[in-house]
Amino acid sequence: MAQELNITQILEEYGRYYEKSGQNLSRLKKAFMQPSETLQHGTKMVTDDTIFKLANNIFNPVLQAFQKGFTPKGAVEFIPNPIMLRPMKIDYKFYPTDIESSWFAFLSGESSRTLESWPIVKYMLEEYLVNQAVEDKELNEVYKGVWEEPEEGVPGLAGKSMDGFRKHLLDGANHPTYPINVIEGVGELNEDSIFDQLEFYDKQISELYTGKRLIHFVAQKWVRAFKSAKRANGYYFIDGADKINASIDFTQHTVIGLPSMNGTNDIFTTMTENMIHLRKRDLDKIHVDLQKQDREIKFLIHWWEAVGFGCNKLVWTTDATVNAAGGTTEPTTPEEPEVNGQP
Repeated sequence: MAQELNITQILEEYGRYYEKSGQNLSRLKKAFMQPSETLQHGTKMVTDDTIFKLANNIFNPVLQAFQKGFTPKGAVEFIPNPIMLRPMKIDYKFYPTDIESSWFAFLSGESSRTLESWPIVKYMLEEYLVNQAVEDKELNEVYKGVWEEPEEGVPGLAGKSMDGFRKHLLDGANHPTYPINVIEGVGELNEDSIFDQLEFYDKQISELYTGKRLIHFVAQKWVRAFKSAKRANGYYFIDGADKINASIDFTQHTVIGLPSMNGTNDIFTTMTENMIHLRKRDLDKIHVDLQKQDREIKFLIHWWEAVGFGCNKLVWTTDATVNAAGGTTEPTTPEEPEVNGQP
């Protein structure tokens, strides 16, 4: 296991001593860290339950021509749709005193400060743990995650903390009585045909939803390819590339790229109201348990969270997405879309 706080190279380069030379936080430069983007397109709900119970209905037709006799017609069925919240946590420990005889000592404490109040402790929480957890969740959990019972005493693996939207797509496609809508004939997304594929895909969605604000979610590369295809085909008279959007013409539908879907050829569609993000207790109320044992600082943080769809009938995807168990890392050349693709 890697050291919890590794400054070996700093010690080798700058020496094993502290020299006050104006160093401060502005000299700690980090690469871009992925913020949360996927969940910004959903509907946040806070609950005290660990299983959020929803129900979907099936309404059968009731209208009929008039006659004097009583001829009952119609039926209603309710389908359970539970979303399981899963507990997540952050456990981290380190020795703040490791930095005292180093260039990093500007983050240590004055003699009057207790260890837990040293600047390095705040830095580890705010700059490392919080930001890293947000990136981990976006890239590994909210779309690609498949929850797995952890082995006791062993740190959990990436992508095993919750069931992401991909898992819900696969479960929804196989639901015995209330499946999501699976559109055939699109094939795996391909840069050479992405424009035609997305328009074909969109047309398979019932015209009832033409004026509804549907979002087609894909990996970020496909949005760029879609816009490039619009520009290349010369469909618009524009004075700059910034005028090209990712909307589906003549509808209220748009294409949005998600970091959580990067590396896949997947596509799924729903609306903000149907894309549910659940938390047990609000994020702002999550307690950070900071413990000091001897000279070691420990962070213990945990909360419950889940994502899911409110109604399967308001979710669309492709057979390539669900049959490939979430798509492939590299796109392949698909067959031409079939004219009679079936929603």
